Amino acid sequence: MLSAQRIKLETSITIIPSSAEEIANNDDLLIELLIRLPFKSLLIFNSVSKHWLSLISDPDFSDRSLIPRSTSGLFLCNIDRLEYDFIILNSSSSRNPLQLLTLDDDSSKIMVLHSCIGLLLCCSLKVKEFSRYLNLKYFDNYHVFNPTAKQYTMLPPIRARTRVFRAILDIFLAFDPSKSPLCKVIYVRRVGVFWNGAVHWINFRLKSLYLDIEEEKVGDMPMPPTPDGFAHRNYSRWFVQYQVDLRGVATAFPEMLYSDFNQHYCFQYCACSLTIFAATMSVQGVKLDTSITRAISLAEEIANNDDLLTELLIRLPIKSSVKFKSVSKHWLSLISNPYFSVRLSLAPRLTAGLFLRNVDSTEYDFINLASSTPRAPFKLLTLGDESSQIMVLQSCNGLLLCCSLKAQEFARFLDFNFFENYYVFNPTTKKYKMLPPLPARTGVFRAVPGIFLAFDPSKSPHYKVICVRSIYDSLEDTRFEMLIYSSKTGGWQVSGNTFLGPFSLTLLGGVYWNGAIHWINFWQKSLYLDVEEEEVREMPMPPIPDGYEDRIFCYFGESGGHLHLVEIYNNLSVLFNVFEMEKDYSKWFVKYQVDLRGIATAYPEMLFRNYVNPDSFRYSILCLVREEYDDDSYVVLHLSKKAIRYNLKEKTFETLHQFAPSGSKIRDKFAIQYIWSDAFQHIESLACVW
Repeated sequence: MLSAQRIKLETSITIIPSSAEEIANNDDLLIELLIRLPFKSLLIFNSVSKHWLSLISDPDFSDRSLIPRSTSGLFLCNIDRLEYDFIILNSSSSRNPLQLLTLDDDSSKIMVLHSCIGLLLCCSLKVKEFSRYLNLKYFDNYHVFNPTAKQYTMLPPIRARTRVFRAILDIFLAFDPSKSPLCKVIYVRRVGVFWNGAVHWINFRLKSLYLDIEEEKVGDMPMPPTPDGFAHRNYSRWFVQYQVDLRGVATAFPEMLYSDFNQHYCFQYCACSLTIFAATMSVQGVKLDTSITRAISLAEEIANNDDLLTELLIRLPIKSSVKFKSVSKHWLSLISNPYFSVRLSLAPRLTAGLFLRNVDSTEYDFINLASSTPRAPFKLLTLGDESSQIMVLQSCNGLLLCCSLKAQEFARFLDFNFFENYYVFNPTTKKYKMLPPLPARTGVFRAVPGIFLAFDPSKSPHYKVICVRSIYDSLEDTRFEMLIYSSKTGGWQVSGNTFLGPFSLTLLGGVYWNGAIHWINFWQKSLYLDVEEEEVREMPMPPIPDGYEDRIFCYFGESGGHLHLVEIYNNLSVLFNVFEMEKDYSKWFVKYQVDLRGIATAYPEMLFRNYVNPDSFRYSILCLVREEYDDDSYVVLHLSKKAIRYNLKEKTFETLHQFAPSGSKIRDKFAIQYIWSDAFQHIESLACVW
């Protein structure tokens, strides 16, 4: 539990300086925590800093990893295709690390020969058909490969054979990371098993042997006596460790039973343990020469210091933090605490993807913007016992404001009077909160122009939902009231402030930025609501060009603490400016000048010719994403059938996403399915929805 002395939270938050410097200057503390993390997280942490890269890549780091690692899965080789099936044995392995094994500098087929504590010994075949013989004379090069780090080293050639023919019956790997980061490869006969610092061979008729790797001496391995009635050994036990009964399996799977020529009933199965994937990390690859330095463990110091632990945990990917809740009850309470998400929010969190709402369908498209988000958090959104369709209305710093529809047909109208229940949903943690019903309306009909979410995790773990609805109607102006739900109090309250607006007030956008919700309007004043002050003010806008009566918005949104606006008046030109609002609302200024002519050349389907505008372009702006370094900022464009990433500084572009065909050739070729108001940013967050 984080102490109140370190984090105080009321309407504002004061965070006392962290212990990051203490961690940064103490490699022992850092290593003691890092060695307890999943291997995939360690691979990601290489990019945190050069210091972390050198620390994790050092072979001594692997030597410190003495924590037991369970077997993650089994590779099963099909020698006819030289492809590998993968049996997942541990929830930390979600996919096959290799299906068809290829190594960069070897064009031959690659085959796994042996596995040893996370490393694989592989060979290249002279001819694919030789794989079924498993004879080393048909093999070319040998490699030691780490399937976790995707690193390998090719072994030097075997010394030439002289005079008499010298057959190599087997080659295998010896590796014990608890004793040394060094691995050894031994050319011998028979299949061997590495254990206790030695390689062991069993023999059906002759002596069984073992080779002490350090001493390089061969000794006899004692074996149990051969049972009476057997001509040679059938090794099944030394001492009884387990008693196995597969009769239940044979009953469930009768295909195990078959008859031989003597009409004896036999059971046909194979105990598969071809390759154990319990990977030992070494980001530099397989090291064949280094020294070992052991440091004194400081695990107890870390375990008793929540400051140190928090400073490291907040630097992890969000999905890793979710998984680490299962490490211990202490870690669960630490990560689940709302104050942890507040600390987490102080580190820059980038937009991981975009949810795209299609009013003609109940499913959502998802554009992946970050490699850490391999798949959509959801496609068809369902919440609890709600049988109605759920629709996303707004995204705000990792949370989604959703509603249930009375009928699917109402989705295209986006009229809040057709909505039933409202929810706040965290797509990262899959947690949601159904808001209590709005206070009953009395007197004249009260229309609801909009409901909006306000959430800033850097200031508070609590969020607010604001409902704007009319009090009375007139031919001229209408007075609007605000109902505010706070996750801190858990109920709706009517604000004491009201504001005047036209009967046809349109609250388009609902973008939360700078502590306020902002609405743009085509022909009326644009407004913003200061959430803390509960006061509505007019938002200044760029002048409308001569010859136009109404505004033509192409994008309005927030990213990275910046509010952006794009207006294009010249037939959806490929040349336009991106405006950014000053923090004090004094003016809009031109942040980027965009030139999409290169994209129009690469994708001629952008050009749309008609009798009125022979040179107009068909596209939409889905999102503008500000990265931590401005040179990496980009805009996501929607062309027919695809989404494009356009770098605002480098003027480069790439295809991000291909949209599934709708079934209509004309629509698939020309139609733009989504605009900016259909796109909702996905920012990974551990924020509580209470």
